[in-house]
Amino acid sequence: MTILKAISPTSRALLRKTKVRPLRVPPARQDIFESLLFIQNGNAAASYAMTDGQRYRHLVARLGLVATQQTQTARRVEWWLQSIAGHCAGWVRFYLPESDPLELINFERERQKQLFLDGDIFFDVSKPGLDEDLKLQVLAEEIGEVANALDLLRRSNKTLLLSRKAVNHLCAELIQTAAVAVAWLESFEADNRQPSADSVKKGAKP
Repeated sequence: MTILKAISPTSRALLRKTKVRPLRVPPARQDIFESLLFIQNGNAAASYAMTDGQRYRHLVARLGLVATQQTQTARRVEWWLQSIAGHCAGWVRFYLPESDPLELINFERERQKQLFLDGDIFFDVSKPGLDEDLKLQVLAEEIGEVANALDLLRRSNKTLLLSRKAVNHLCAELIQTAAVAVAWLESFEADNRQPSADSVKKGAKP
């Protein structure tokens, strides 16, 4: 995809450092973002100590841990999904230090929800009932797009203009990847808010 076509016009404006009205973070996303803020600020991906190749290797390793621990406790999966989103946010901060990655992720999540309502995408990863393997496939596809964006960045160092476009494209793919991880985390939040079978039988309020 060309520069930033994959994300909303508001997100493009944020990446270009123009002023936009902040989008309210829904209650279901607030706890997730509090954790991501802590992970993002302490993530090595935002430092010069890592190369892009190392950053990508760490991202793929986290995906592997999500895949292998799906049969374990949900809490372990949640932790590694938070780690993926925080890693992507830290990576964006490395290239765009004046940006607010969490705000961009929030905008992208709202865009994904609208795309689902409009019928432009067929799966809502934030739904608790969606097959976990399908969620993994969607996340893996997004991480694959990050690899394509990295390849474009490596091949675009001929001119400063092309390099800047490639950087923005990489950041857009990282934001999308983080947003899918956040959507998956939202499915856990929604599942936790649902009343248990016992409480329904007893007539308890959820």
